[in-house]
Amino acid sequence: MSLEKAKEFLVTVLKLDYLQGNINCRQMSAQPMLLDQPLSDFWSSYAFQMLMALGDRIKHRLTADTLKKIKYLSNLSYGEQYPNHRCYLKLTAVYYRARFNRFFDINEDFDNIQPLPSSVVLDKWVYVPRIFLTPYGIYPLPVKPMRGNRILREEERFGP
Repeated sequence: MSLEKAKEFLVTVLKLDYLQGNINCRQMSAQPMLLDQPLSDFWSSYAFQMLMALGDRIKHRLTADTLKKIKYLSNLSYGEQYPNHRCYLKLTAVYYRARFNRFFDINEDFDNIQPLPSSVVLDKWVYVPRIFLTPYGIYPLPVKPMRGNRILREEERFGP
């Protein structure tokens, strides 16, 4: 009903000329609203944004059921740190699978993908989130270990 009112507004008030073409009104899915919901902590959100950076082949195939699984996994791993964070390890494994397989369907294979094995924490090394910055967007990359004496971090602003 409201779509028809919007169409009427476009024609009568804005005087859009629809004689050359047809104005079709279609309802949009609620999926973009679902993708904007924050996850429980920094590592889960970071891994989810890394997965979303792969583009439309993940964003448009992702269903509400798979999003619920990701949210549940994020809540389970709340409070865990990087080497043992279950949600980060699982979403990173999904990221690598989707990155190298263009025909990957996240909804079918999400439960079958095993999380990456947690790595050994090195002394005096700091695990730094990285991004790849282009004029078209920000693309998060997996965490990289760096020598701790070369990094000045402010945890409150930039995460753990």
